[in-house]
Amino acid sequence: MNYKRFQGVASAALMIVILVTLVLVSGAWASKFKILYEFKGYPDGEHTYTAVIFDKQGNLYGTTVVGGANVWGTVFKLMPNPDGSWTESLLHEFGKDDDGAVAPLGGLVFDATGSLYGTTGAGGIGCGVVFQLSPSLDGSWTERGIDQDYCHPNGPMILDGASNLYGTSTMGGRFQYGDVIKQTANPDGSWTKSVLYNFTGGRDGGYPGLDGPQQGSLVFDGAGNLYGTTSAGGVSGYGVVYQLTPNGNGGWIEHVLHSFLARPGKTPVAGLVIDRAGNLYGTTLAGGSADAGIVFRLTRGSNGKWMYTVLHVFRGGEDGANPWGSLILDAAGTLYGTTTAGGAFGGGNVFTLTLGTDGKWTKQVLHQFGSGGIADGYTPYGGVVLDGAGNIYGTTYSGGRYNAGVVFEITP
Repeated sequence: MNYKRFQGVASAALMIVILVTLVLVSGAWASKFKILYEFKGYPDGEHTYTAVIFDKQGNLYGTTVVGGANVWGTVFKLMPNPDGSWTESLLHEFGKDDDGAVAPLGGLVFDATGSLYGTTGAGGIGCGVVFQLSPSLDGSWTERGIDQDYCHPNGPMILDGASNLYGTSTMGGRFQYGDVIKQTANPDGSWTKSVLYNFTGGRDGGYPGLDGPQQGSLVFDGAGNLYGTTSAGGVSGYGVVYQLTPNGNGGWIEHVLHSFLARPGKTPVAGLVIDRAGNLYGTTLAGGSADAGIVFRLTRGSNGKWMYTVLHVFRGGEDGANPWGSLILDAAGTLYGTTTAGGAFGGGNVFTLTLGTDGKWTKQVLHQFGSGGIADGYTPYGGVVLDGAGNIYGTTYSGGRYNAGVVFEITP
């Protein structure tokens, strides 16, 4: 055989093998990834635990747990520019107000008037604050604490149709195992807090979320029932999924829908998402065969009981591990989420789960963090959000040029 010809054929074959290998290894996460903003640290924000949210104009909003001029965290806004870049502005820098609010661990929510609401993990007269951030005509924002006696408020709050706020605390309540609260706005601008439920730490659950990155938000169904998770309590002490139902007399009744065991998943710290059929979806931080967490579904049966199904068991490594942020659903029923650890480069990943016609769920990784060292971000504690075109947005706690975290976009 002609040696040069053989060498050429061999080289071509080797190239094909390499290309096929690259497709097999990276094809599942070949989506277009773009960093929109890199946090710089003081006096900019630094380290975000939560997802971002959109306003009606397409601007993004979020919080950093530290940084800013007072080093106690910020609320930031990212505005898109015509050239595709984004401009950051700090709406508020914590640590300078009378309410003492510091370290915003939870996410944000808008009301109908354009005011933002969030929570801090410390400050106030207790160990956390529920704050309101209201825009002024001159473009400035005014912060005030609407509840300054809240012990480790957990996760982003949610609003009902009457603009009442609902949320949970990790360690507050009568028994110090957390509670579920409601904040009602009064005509004079003040707010009244009412406790809907006090967790006991027993079979009813305890510690919604963990005393750290706060994610465990609530969700309503169409009938006005509330759903959430606790990271402890239940039959085995590994947490529960619960429902709170209004009793018609101003009170609420708790129902435990599922108690977690060690093997099929344990320690849910994220909130739940509900589909049009009323099915609930969530994640656990740990448990499963690799103790790396799972994705689960709860479906209500005709007898009123809920059926628990494991949709995915994280295996660590390239598959990812330890999902912390809440899932989201698109209109087609695809689930989107993040893992804080594992992944091909150890920095976590962004994934989807899609239900096939055969009833099986298929996982796809859209991005593996750490592919460029820490340059593309590392450790996404928060979940993600979609825009109207199906693009995905999220944050990482660390990474970027300043190792202070990034805001990213993924175009599938």
